[in-house]
Amino acid sequence: MFIKGADRITYPLNIEVTDASKTAIDYVRKAGGSINLVYRTQLKLKEHLYPEKYPLPLRDPITPAWKIKKLQRLEADRGINVEYPKPKWFI
Repeated sequence: MFIKGADRITYPLNIEVTDASKTAIDYVRKAGGSINLVYRTQLKLKEHLYPEKYPLPLRDPITPAWKIKKLQRLEADRGINVEYPKPKWFI
């Protein structure tokens, strides 16, 4: 599978995303970069992109159990760092 422009990555990229394919991860790593997967709800993503619209910071959402399992599976399968708010019952 060919990703348009993937062969043009010549310098390390350190990026933070909400999801990434195995192929994209491989191309970024090949160039010497890293990918950090961060769980955000739609509202937290809006706050991250447009902080001027949210004068007070929003509370971190409670990550559902099914989503934690999915994120842990992604971390194991794709070998990337995954960040999400840890609920009290999970700790």
